[in-house]
Amino acid sequence: MYGLTEADRAALLRRIDRRGDKAILKRRLPVHVRDPKDEKILATALDGKADYLVTGDEDLLVLNGHQELGPLRIITVTEFLDLVEQDCAATTS
Repeated sequence: MYGLTEADRAALLRRIDRRGDKAILKRRLPVHVRDPKDEKILATALDGKADYLVTGDEDLLVLNGHQELGPLRIITVTEFLDLVEQDCAATTS
């Protein structure tokens, strides 16, 4: 898929883990989350000032585009891989 081997995917996840910032939850959410178990996921993304929250969870995906979430985009894995592929193509051109 997307020209990524299992080793490529593993390397990508290691890179995300190394470069990612740890977030401390310290705020109330600006939007209602349908599943309370997802609140900590969204809070982590917001407090960590993430650009993307990558998920397959519909309870989170429906929140994408809410003005209260600022620049955070909530997208599927497929959408994220498309962005990575576009970015890689742009940097190699």
